[in-house]
Amino acid sequence: MPQKDEIWLLHEVRRLWGRVPFNLFTGRDRKEVLARDLDEGVDLYIDLGGGGVACCFEMTHLIHRGVRA
Repeated sequence: MPQKDEIWLLHEVRRLWGRVPFNLFTGRDRKEVLARDLDEGVDLYIDLGGGGVACCFEMTHLIHRGVRA
């Protein structure tokens, strides 16, 4: 069975529902992974950093913005 990661999920989402926004929220801080994900079609990459309330507000704002687009 192939490894299931964010890129696998991205391709499955796009296969099933077409070109929908795909935002990646992650705590990883590896520039090579970021570059690969954006090259694969991730629309937005948000570093969760320490998490907390600020991240939740930022995610909510970006989701609302994406739905309105």
